[in-house]
Amino acid sequence: FVSTTEHFDKCSIGCGPDGEEPFCGQTAALYVFSEAVNAQQANAIFCLGPSYQSRFLHEAETGLSDDYKKFLFDGKLSAAIVIAYSPKNCDGQLCLHLASKTSAPYFVQIPHAIMKQGVEVVKTYSIHNSLHSLGGIQMLLPLFSQLDFPQYDENVRKIDVW
Repeated sequence: FVSTTEHFDKCSIGCGPDGEEPFCGQTAALYVFSEAVNAQQANAIFCLGPSYQSRFLHEAETGLSDDYKKFLFDGKLSAAIVIAYSPKNCDGQLCLHLASKTSAPYFVQIPHAIMKQGVEVVKTYSIHNSLHSLGGIQMLLPLFSQLDFPQYDENVRKIDVW
């Protein structure tokens, strides 16, 4: 969590301030809070899963039980967000800041992020969107009918087993 009254003009996540030896790999949603999260909040955030990429504002964004929702959507987490990045809100190597307020107490300007070379965003798509991007189910049905056709390979010898 962030515990300072100074303004940041630069923030490095996954590498040192000089940018040497940066984190390489995939990144999902990233949150930095101005207050420490308690154990119940941490567990509820974990239960949201890797596909949650919002700001803890609307209970309808998730299918969790009310026991978890009371720790997530009481307004404390959304008010404590300092940095919030989401793969859904990236354009190339630029990640746009998601927080509802501009984090003015912490940053000189709006803290958009630039991902270093070697970092890729993780984007998940529903099966419906994936099928639609392939042309829909009407494009796949003819392929499924091909599955029953026997395959012949002239290079394979047929062997009778007794």
